[in-house]
Amino acid sequence: SSVNINININNATSAQSRSLSMMPRRGFPQYTIFGTDSALSIRSTMPQFKRAGNDGIAVDRRGKLVLEFVPRNNTGAGMAWTSKTIFSLTAEELGLLINQLPGNSVEMAHPIWDNNAGGNAGAPEVATQTSGDAVEKVLTIEPGEGATLTFKVDYMKGGVGGQSPPGVEEFPTTPVEITIQAGEFEVLKSIFQTSIPYILGWNTTMDIASAAAMSKGVSGGGQMY
Repeated sequence: SSVNINININNATSAQSRSLSMMPRRGFPQYTIFGTDSALSIRSTMPQFKRAGNDGIAVDRRGKLVLEFVPRNNTGAGMAWTSKTIFSLTAEELGLLINQLPGNSVEMAHPIWDNNAGGNAGAPEVATQTSGDAVEKVLTIEPGEGATLTFKVDYMKGGVGGQSPPGVEEFPTTPVEITIQAGEFEVLKSIFQTSIPYILGWNTTMDIASAAAMSKGVSGGGQMY
């Protein structure tokens, strides 16, 4: 009967609404490679967006892909996640790794800001050449035998590693290195390639722009620009 049909439709709509309300609102993409003495974990920081005009959206700050170097605990059991050292990669730096690896060695250096020095406190990491007396966080990637790659992160000053970053009095936990196999690098390379549009906000803004263009075209509004 029509009453039963209406009840079924209402029940289906309610079930769909409950299902949508229970959908996760946050995601935590992560890929981890475990070595003998350390682990290498990859995660992302998503871009930040801002309003553009009355009904638009634009990227306010780009995201990054984050490499986490985690040493093994002194006991040998498990990883010392609280002692991890991170190295954040921009879209351009990811492009460099995709272009150069696995055939060539790569070295990148990021300046370390002293939070107690003022001025540069909280400034973002940017790529620079390794030089001068400042302590810098240095990522090196070296090809090895059997198509392996060794990823290493270290704090360096004047070309000397094993330094303590500014504001840290305890014994440094670097260098930390891990050798990954060819298959693991292929996974990393795929993650690097597919992450670039996301950390740029390109996918998100293109989807919105495409939907707006389609809506305007269907409604007979013609071109947007």
